[in-house]
Amino acid sequence: MFSEKYKIVPVAKEIDLSGTVYSDSIYMKDVLKVTYMFILNTLAAASATLTVNSGLTDASCATAMRFLYAFGGAAVGSASCDVLDALTSASTLTLTYGSYSNYMLVVEVDPADMNSALDHDWLTCKFTTAGSVTGKVSGFAIVEYRYPGSASATVLA
Repeated sequence: MFSEKYKIVPVAKEIDLSGTVYSDSIYMKDVLKVTYMFILNTLAAASATLTVNSGLTDASCATAMRFLYAFGGAAVGSASCDVLDALTSASTLTLTYGSYSNYMLVVEVDPADMNSALDHDWLTCKFTTAGSVTGKVSGFAIVEYRYPGSASATVLA
């Protein structure tokens, strides 16, 4: 059953992209893989930058890490919005306001890329703006457990 192997976690509810803002952090101790799905609402005035960060505690963004990402093929509600572009590797991603308004963004993270030398167990997405962005982002994460079962504990703080 899907719910025994995966957990669906709301991580961003209409986050206002002005300034530096964060998704909810995910505790990665027993997690095999995380896939984020964000919906970028209408973005205007400036572009935001996304980084995925590991940290020692909830909401700490000590180390930016590599991730894979793909945008949907068109704005949400359009034909092909669910057809993803090719996965691309990055450590930062610019969310260009003239190009990605109302698009879906999928971000895949491999916990093996976290900074294990520093005992980082928390994963957080950080959105940073260089100007006065208007727009919001909402999103979920699908967490794949290392040891699946029917009773899954929370991965949020």
